[in-house]
This record gives sequence, C-alpha cells and structure tokens, in this order.
Amino acid sequence: MKKTTHIIFDHDGTLVDTSTAPRKIYAGIRDILEFIKSKDIPMYVWTARSRISALESLEEQRILSFFDAVCGGDSAEVKPSTAGIKFLLEGQEYENVIVIGDSIGDIIGGKNFGAISLGVMWSHRTDQAHESFVNYGAYKLFQEPKELLEFLKEYI
Repeated sequence: MKKTTHIIFDHDGTLVDTSTAPRKIYAGIRDILEFIKSKDIPMYVWTARSRISALESLEEQRILSFFDAVCGGDSAEVKPSTAGIKFLLEGQEYENVIVIGDSIGDIIGGKNFGAISLGVMWSHRTDQAHESFVNYGAYKLFQEPKELLEFLKEYI
C-alpha cells in the first residue's frame, strides 16, 4: 500500500451540514481532521460552492485551519471534472490521494483523477444513494463519521 499523500474533502454534506440553519459540522468530523493532521497529511476542500462562501463556512465552524487550500466552484471547472483536484495539488508530488465526499460528482471526479474515492452517506440514507455510489466506483461507503475515522486509522 502506498503512503497517503493528500486528502481532499467535499464541504456540503461531508464536513458541514448545510441543510439546517445554522450550519454545523457533523459530529465526529473534528476528530477525523485532528487524526489526519497528527499524521502530517495535507488536507484540502473541493466544493461546488464559491470559494469565499466555503472559507466563511469553514471559519464559522472553526475548522479552516486544518486545510491547506480550498477550491470552490468558481476556482476551477465543476465536479466531476478533475480540474479542482489539479488546482489544489498543482506543483506538488502526489502518489495516493483520497477524495471524501457525499456526491456522485465527488466519487467520479476522484476516481477519474486516480484517487481512492470514499463515499459518506450521513447526508444520504437511502438504498438508492448507496447503490449509486457503489455503481460509480466508491472504494468504500461510510454511514457515520466514526466509521470513516476507524477506516482512516487502518488505511493511513
């Protein structure tokens, strides 16, 4: 297994629950970010929302400092294009990138880039969503952030 060199997160539905007001990070996300940070693996946010909006949201949730860069839908061609990942990793060497997201665009974009695409289901609890993620090539699916943390502890 290659050493994980970079981890890219989606924003809405992955890190932050934007379906309610006020927005809030999902329970367990901070634990995941702290674990990855302890391994000195750079983290990024790749989102369809504008970069400014994502920065404001991440700051509001007090998690912006975990991320090395943020690519919004206004920074590069939108998902599932790999342009956002290339924008984030420009000029860097990478071997084993992990993309974590809650949409088919995250899964396809990550897979097309050659990354390990992990699907998070905490904002999609239907069998149909689960099946779609599998059909589009998600390496693994997670129902809760604590499951993702346990996987990352084993994988990285």
